[in-house]
Amino acid sequence: MPKQLANGVWLNVIKTSQFKTISMTVDFLEPGQVTALSKRILLAQLLETSSAQFPTQTALASKLSMMYGANYGVNVFRYGLVSGLRFSSTIINDHFIGGQSLLKEMVDFLRTVIYEPLTENQGFEPVTFKRQQQNLVAYLRSLNDDKQYYAEQQLSELYFEEQPFFCYQFVR
Repeated sequence: MPKQLANGVWLNVIKTSQFKTISMTVDFLEPGQVTALSKRILLAQLLETSSAQFPTQTALASKLSMMYGANYGVNVFRYGLVSGLRFSSTIINDHFIGGQSLLKEMVDFLRTVIYEPLTENQGFEPVTFKRQQQNLVAYLRSLNDDKQYYAEQQLSELYFEEQPFFCYQFVR
């Protein structure tokens, strides 16, 4: 059952003992805008690969490894007219690691990567930003080689001619 923690902030806990993992998702939502799509995808890549406390992908992967191989990812999604930035993580259930609790550690990790990005001089760290920007451009260029994606894109453009927000598939 959802519980409102603050204005616009909701917590939804689904308690069950049938799974070996615990999954957590943090969504940031806003009305969808085509002009913000590339920025949002780039932001997802930056926040997925580094933070102030974990400045490299290796440091971030090492932290996840220390949490018994926890998973973490950031992606962009669309739900109707709303677009979102989703932080998702999965940790092993405490029962399988001798009662040690990883839940607080994962919540702290998520707080760190969300609210303490790798920055320098009021912006993202330039080397990491440039690398992720180049990766995104290369990825977007490669989509033309994916014939199924290209066909879906062309169909969307025809069908949603008057609604450009629906023409773009969220590819990350």
